[in-house]
Amino acid sequence: MKIKAVSGIMLTLLLTSTLSMALNVTLVVAMPLPPSLVLLGAGARWAAGDGNRALYVNWFDNLIAHPNSWSPDPYVWLSERVSVSYTLKRYGFSVEFAADIPVNLSGYDVVVITAYWAVEPRHEPLIRNYTFNGGGVVLYAGVPPHFAEYSKDWWTTTDLSLIQDWFGARRYINTEGYANVIVDNPFGTSLLAGDNLVAGTGPHMAAVTDLLNGAQIMAKWGTGYVFSFTYQYGLGKVYYQAALEAIMPIHANVDINPCTLNLKSEGNWITAYIELPEGYNINDIDIYSIMLNDTFPVSLLVKPPVPVPIEIGDHDNDTIPDLMVKFNRTELTSYIYHTLGIKYGNVTLRITGELSDGTTFKDSDTIKVIFGGDADLNGLIEMPDFYVWRENFGKTPEQCPPHMHPDFDNNEVVELPDFYIWRENFGATTPQQP
Repeated sequence: MKIKAVSGIMLTLLLTSTLSMALNVTLVVAMPLPPSLVLLGAGARWAAGDGNRALYVNWFDNLIAHPNSWSPDPYVWLSERVSVSYTLKRYGFSVEFAADIPVNLSGYDVVVITAYWAVEPRHEPLIRNYTFNGGGVVLYAGVPPHFAEYSKDWWTTTDLSLIQDWFGARRYINTEGYANVIVDNPFGTSLLAGDNLVAGTGPHMAAVTDLLNGAQIMAKWGTGYVFSFTYQYGLGKVYYQAALEAIMPIHANVDINPCTLNLKSEGNWITAYIELPEGYNINDIDIYSIMLNDTFPVSLLVKPPVPVPIEIGDHDNDTIPDLMVKFNRTELTSYIYHTLGIKYGNVTLRITGELSDGTTFKDSDTIKVIFGGDADLNGLIEMPDFYVWRENFGKTPEQCPPHMHPDFDNNEVVELPDFYIWRENFGATTPQQP
């Protein structure tokens, strides 16, 4: 029998106020965790014992490394990645992210797996031996069945007999409704029996049943199926949890300059201005946490020890302070051209980061990309581009043949100034490979 193994992630907007400045910290008040993350973090701490090295195999990194049409947008999973990693850090772990399960787990005290498709039956002996020899394992939602049956979609087996000896449950099942704690102070937390953890939104929430002797249930769904439990195998410990409430990032306001990026240009920087919503302090932003498209950190040095300007001001004169940061232009243009494959048109750039209390923020801005003079988009500015300009003189971009862009100055008509751009850039080639 196969059932649907959709994720148990529940999205909740958790807004907190910050009481300290990242640049002059005297007190940092931690962002509160929802009960489901309190339980997850405490379960991971129980599984790891006194260890503090956590490997986190997560959806976001797995889908970036292995795109899958059943979940085409990895960024849907970014809030889960942030929430779980933040929780683990709150419980004293150093966290290493992974797209896949490595063959050697000896360097970790606990392995946390939320990405179903990172798991295959060939990993079962690895996790079994790791646990038996003293490792801690945290398995989430629909992960367990993938040790028993190969699947790269949302449908999986209910039979866990292949892993029951070390996992502690014989059957995986779908359910719905509310999940509540059934014991007081699980793992020494302040949670009490009856406390609500999550509310299932449909009949495909994860659960297990038919537990082995020795398994300790911490929480159940209203249907009676198990939401979370612990089990010990050999010298190691296993914790299972079916769902969580993710901490949603706050929505910042990001403005990226220039609005039109010439891939041929030799400027030094791309500039981003970041505003936070009301109730948040721009000084609380952790500069080192800011990333562009999860790939590029903020540029801090031109050449050591010359710093890149980072300023708090009011770029758009709206009386709301903003933080100005800069990114390496050469690296970004190469990434846009070679990695994203965009030579002409719009590109959306995402900015993410954290405040000093762990609150995350995000926003995106769309800019236009041009390679001035490359009318036929072949990566070279040469005579054929002049012929394309000449043949389409006086036309709008919509009237030009497909995949031809002789309107180099983006004023919606092909005319003499476009010729001057072609002439100025004649002989230029594409940005260097990253």
